[in-house]
Amino acid sequence: MALKPRKQRKHYSYLFLLNEKTFLRYLRGQYLIFSFDVNCIGSYKFSKTKKIIHDNNHFLFKKLEMLIDNLENENKLIYAPFCFSSWVVKDDYKILKKINSKIKKENNKKSKYKREERQLSRLNLWSRGWVAFESKKLNAPDIDNPMITHRDKKWWQKGYDDAKEDIGLKQPM
Repeated sequence: MALKPRKQRKHYSYLFLLNEKTFLRYLRGQYLIFSFDVNCIGSYKFSKTKKIIHDNNHFLFKKLEMLIDNLENENKLIYAPFCFSSWVVKDDYKILKKINSKIKKENNKKSKYKREERQLSRLNLWSRGWVAFESKKLNAPDIDNPMITHRDKKWWQKGYDDAKEDIGLKQPM
């Protein structure tokens, strides 16, 4: 008696879209991003598995949209627009921490750029005042005091000369 070979089970790559429970289990530890491609075709992309569902595949796309709407109405999914339109499982604290850290990084970058801009504007203000710099080596130490550079010496000298002139004008001659 010969044994019959087993039938191979068909593998469906989008089985997680069958019901809400499997979809939520699949979405744990990652987020779902909705974005438009170059050809203005909408697509959903999973962050961790890099699986993409395009608008071309109408059945899967509509099924996924219906799932998202149902889960969002039941408060099981959270809409989190941190880079694009994205959704996260409500109780998934690991991915929520990642999202918060991304947002903080972006804010820190913005504040870093703002701080640099402020410093540059201060330098511009200082350099266009009454201080006149000569075209010498800027950071070469002075002979009299090796701690003071040429730039510092000219700055102090110009301020001192201006102050002397102001005092001289106020005194009666």
